[in-house]
Amino acid sequence: METILITAYAQAPKGSAMYEAYKTTGVILEINPNTHTIIRCEYIFLTELGKDFISRLITGYDLSKGIEPLIERVQTHCFTASNDSIVMALRIAYQRYVQTALPKLGKKLHK
Repeated sequence: METILITAYAQAPKGSAMYEAYKTTGVILEINPNTHTIIRCEYIFLTELGKDFISRLITGYDLSKGIEPLIERVQTHCFTASNDSIVMALRIAYQRYVQTALPKLGKKLHK
């Protein structure tokens, strides 16, 4: 198998529907560590439309560009009560990818 799975979670905003339902928001990324490309993305979201939208927004992104352009993409196209938790989960997932997964695989992030 040429892909890996990275997960990350962040607390949903108190008082939001997401908080009432799950308390957290999470991202699951399938990444090709050879190309640093996000192959698939699943997000814990209340609606199918929200899940699909976030998935399409994130899938195909090249993590070798760093996390900030992806965060900017999310902040430009997504205006939800959970935006901050979406961004936090993505930052945690990126950190886990760079600091844990890549070293275990003997790979480096090429910028």
